[in-house]
Amino acid sequence: MQQNRDRFDDRMISERGVALAGLPGDGDSAKVRTGQVGESRQLLGAAVIDELDEVWRKRITVPLGFADYAELIAALEAVE
Repeated sequence: MQQNRDRFDDRMISERGVALAGLPGDGDSAKVRTGQVGESRQLLGAAVIDELDEVWRKRITVPLGFADYAELIAALEAVE
């Protein structure tokens, strides 16, 4: 993904923000950093991670029974 990072960026949105809102134009709009699954979790604060875990529990674990993303994917792959 790193080789194709320009296909996953928000360049057009960033350019629009620069033009309309006067935002600095030297930012990086790429969404792909190293391409490692879960890397963004390391950049989030503990409070944000706790909130995401709670949302997952309420919206996924309780109604559907999947404790985490790995369980969800395993179930989807089993259907294929």
